[in-house]
Amino acid sequence: MASKSVARRLVTFILILLLSILILGMYFNPFRARRDEQSILRVKNSDGSGVQVRSCTVHKCFEISLCSLSIRDRVGVYVYDEMTFVDSHGNALNVPYSLEYKEMLQAVKSSPYYQVNFSKACLFIPPIDTLSQLRINTSDVSRILASIPGWEDGSNHLIVNMIPGSSPDFNTTIDIAYGKAILAGGGFSERSYRRDFDVSIPVYNGITRRAYTETSTTTFRKQYLTIFRSPYHLPELIEILEKLSHEEQVMSLHSCSKGLLSDDQPSILHQCFGSEVVDYPAILMQSRYCLIVQELRYGSHQLLDALMTGCIPVIVTDGYVLPFSEVLDWSRASIRVHSHDLSKLFTTILSRISTEHETELRDQGLFLWEKYFSSMGRIIITALDIINDRIFPHHAKTYETWNNNPADVMSASKFQYNYLKLPLPAPDVSQGFTAVILTYDRVDMLYQVIRGIAKAPSLAKILIIWNNLDKSPPPSTEWPIIGKPVELIQSKENKLSNRFYPYPQITTDCVLSIDDDIIMLTPDELEFGYTVWTEYPDHLVGFPGRVHFWSHTENTWKYNSEWTNNISIVLTGAAFYHKFYNHLYTHHLPKSMKDWVDKNMNCEDIAMNFVISNYTGKAPIKVTPRKKFKCADCSPVGSLWSDPNHFLERHECLKVFTNIYGNMPLKSVQFRADPVLYKDDVSTVPKKFSDMGSM
Repeated sequence: MASKSVARRLVTFILILLLSILILGMYFNPFRARRDEQSILRVKNSDGSGVQVRSCTVHKCFEISLCSLSIRDRVGVYVYDEMTFVDSHGNALNVPYSLEYKEMLQAVKSSPYYQVNFSKACLFIPPIDTLSQLRINTSDVSRILASIPGWEDGSNHLIVNMIPGSSPDFNTTIDIAYGKAILAGGGFSERSYRRDFDVSIPVYNGITRRAYTETSTTTFRKQYLTIFRSPYHLPELIEILEKLSHEEQVMSLHSCSKGLLSDDQPSILHQCFGSEVVDYPAILMQSRYCLIVQELRYGSHQLLDALMTGCIPVIVTDGYVLPFSEVLDWSRASIRVHSHDLSKLFTTILSRISTEHETELRDQGLFLWEKYFSSMGRIIITALDIINDRIFPHHAKTYETWNNNPADVMSASKFQYNYLKLPLPAPDVSQGFTAVILTYDRVDMLYQVIRGIAKAPSLAKILIIWNNLDKSPPPSTEWPIIGKPVELIQSKENKLSNRFYPYPQITTDCVLSIDDDIIMLTPDELEFGYTVWTEYPDHLVGFPGRVHFWSHTENTWKYNSEWTNNISIVLTGAAFYHKFYNHLYTHHLPKSMKDWVDKNMNCEDIAMNFVISNYTGKAPIKVTPRKKFKCADCSPVGSLWSDPNHFLERHECLKVFTNIYGNMPLKSVQFRADPVLYKDDVSTVPKKFSDMGSM
């Protein structure tokens, strides 16, 4: 019996082993894996002429190791000498370089990226002008590229193309076999763009650029909106554009029909308004907004033409990957409208843009044009900068360096910021938080707050913002000794917005904003609040909760501090948030909004709620049940709450801020975070946070 049992077990084991081998063979067959990889990675172009590798990343299709041979922490770029090729019939094939391509190559050769030694370079620009697909034979170019020494399926090569596709398909990428080459393309859709590998570039119009430099830039903007109409617009948009063109202060331009232009009037510099021939750059300079609508291709030179002349682009091209959008924040220089919302352009979009916001958009657009788009040289160097940042991310430029105009804000070299990308990874909890206290004159109360915060284990530093210009802060010998760094900053103006300035002394990701009279929070409450923030680092997390609501009787937004089941505001008198929001508040909040806060000495906390909710689309998080935070024993002198008009101004600021933003960004939520065992009937021993204040 024992021998039969052993035999059965042996047979069972063998069967299981054979079955496992069969299954493993099905899933790990090297030939099958290779075949599947090819089918996933390689896609033929529409005309069957070329093949591109669709799943490329810098680590898959780029030999980063070659860059170690180049200049330290910089991509070495080699430019092939101009060559003469033959076509498939053996005839000489010589497509001369365009003026733009020559300018591009000269910029590369004059840049720090240029490498004259082929063996020391890690990025190569082929000797073929591919800027416009209209000038080349795609099958010949594909064959020529494959014959270039060192091509190796395009790995580590850069193809630059601004006008892709041809009739009737008008593909969004050039129809050549560029394989593993990086494509700097001017017409990417979200489907054709290989994110973090390709580079989206603009369509540059050198003729308009040269004509504009010869034109006076002093003008009065009298047109509200300029529309570029074309028979090549998508059918569903033509009817909407026709209706918009009948609005007041709208200039609806179209290409002039044959016979209207004289020989000395280039069609690209002249458009027609009805039967009237008008100067194209001059009209742009007179326009406040320019409607950029997709035609046969996604990319259009009208986008750069608008930026160049100070006309704010209103972009209606669904799925278009905007130029250099990997690093440039286009929301600061343009307005993007989904095609389904185009009919609402006047009623709910443009009409809500304040004069201040319009000026900010125009100024930012002119800055982007001058820095990144004003020449072929600047365009190619910007593309190389982006590629270089990918390969050497430890030297990558910050969001501020890319997007902030040094003439408007302090130099990015003085204050470095971290750009917050959502969703955030879990922060380093060991960093702790920096407590920022804005104070004016209540020194004794301030000392109590400092001593109370110091008991929180995760406190890293306390930063005191002294807002009193008439009285000096106490000498350092009188400050409490707490065993943690305490730094003092004397403000230059008495402004509430000083509490949200991105001070370089804030070295932690997390900021605790706390008033100088919040003495009732326990160390457990502070530590629990910080713990919740580490789980939700893109939220505003704090203790005093409030709510906004719509008053149907008064037809306006109202502010409520009573107990409700909803919260939509967490007051920054005691709240944790990511330090990036200090940057948003200081440099991106509309000037009129900051001026209102500082003039009325109120609502800076609501303004910060607007900033965060508008950026994330998320509601704040209230922690612990405590609701009352006003110090009963504190003197009302110096307290904003002692002003009887304070609460009325809270209503007013909601109304003002909503008008400035053009919408109500605050989000309501029925949620509160409490410690897990807070109300459980157990001893305090297993409770991590046992000292929680009552309501």
